[in-house]
Amino acid sequence: MEYVLREMGKRLIFLLSILSLTLIPVYAFADEGALTCPKDVKEAACHHNVDGLTHFKEGHWKVAAKHFSDAVKADPNFAEAHFNLALCFENMDKHVEATEHFKLAAKFGPNNEKIQKSEILRRHIGK
Repeated sequence: MEYVLREMGKRLIFLLSILSLTLIPVYAFADEGALTCPKDVKEAACHHNVDGLTHFKEGHWKVAAKHFSDAVKADPNFAEAHFNLALCFENMDKHVEATEHFKLAAKFGPNNEKIQKSEILRRHIGK
């Protein structure tokens, strides 16, 4: 019975992670086909974030995490990249690392409603 509950818990976390995809800010292609990013985010960071999102949606957590990590290296204040990296770590059962990046996402994205209202972030940082 304990095994069944543990497996159900893992599946619930996975489903919540999938549902949280709607929280990941995607810098989509504008009508004219150019990649759009917030003005205060370095272009290299934005490109890594977009590449990471592509892999994240495919469930390639490690590859996505590498891109998000590169985005954070290119722009350490990029809240969305920290948030996305935290979600990867959550999916890889690296909860300490996830918490660290959720905290940074909250710090650097105080005006980002999707980050601030994220249930998974709140569970990690106790907000």
